[in-house]
Amino acid sequence: LNYSYWWWQIDFPNNGNPFTPTVATGNGGQYIMCFPEQEMVVVFTGGAFNSQKQQMPFGIVNNFVLPALR
Repeated sequence: LNYSYWWWQIDFPNNGNPFTPTVATGNGGQYIMCFPEQEMVVVFTGGAFNSQKQQMPFGIVNNFVLPALR
């Protein structure tokens, strides 16, 4: 993970076709995920504060959004 100015670069393995968006994160499942090479921004708002459910957007992007780009 790379980090700078409140933004992270997080690897999405996506079945051997990796993507590394720049991601802003907030408590509760709030995310802004910028995929510049795909000209795409994915935004999640959530209220799963201090819960493991706040990680669900990563699975949604990796399992549904990114495969749809192929």
